[in-house]
Amino acid sequence: MQIQQVAPDKVRLVWGVVRRECEKLLKRFPDEWIPEELFSDLVYTPPKASLFVLNDTEIRGFFVVEVVTDKRSSRKFLNVWVLCAIGNAKQHRAEILAYLDRLAKDCGCVEIQYRTARKGWAKAMTGDFEVKTYVLARAVK
Repeated sequence: MQIQQVAPDKVRLVWGVVRRECEKLLKRFPDEWIPEELFSDLVYTPPKASLFVLNDTEIRGFFVVEVVTDKRSSRKFLNVWVLCAIGNAKQHRAEILAYLDRLAKDCGCVEIQYRTARKGWAKAMTGDFEVKTYVLARAVK
């Protein structure tokens, strides 16, 4: 399995798969973003985010990351916006996490953050990530 960065001008070539999987994720776990925002950030000049695909003979998964600078501390962190496995790609978790570590170091980041509405990720990533905060929200009455 190879991990490959998709150049902004090539995002359209894989967008059908990425969009379909994002729509599945959002249907099960609604969030505040839509696939069109993701696409825009990937092809914007300069790009605001980067797409990486897990490939063998076809796309087996993908992740989207962005480098974010904390306004208070000026520390940079790699934010994992979307992480999606298709089929047996889950078995490559260690390889994906090692790749994210190298990418974060190369970008001068001190931390990798992954925000999710899926409680299962906190359990699944035990040992690799720690829960730092909980965000509780409700509509104004």
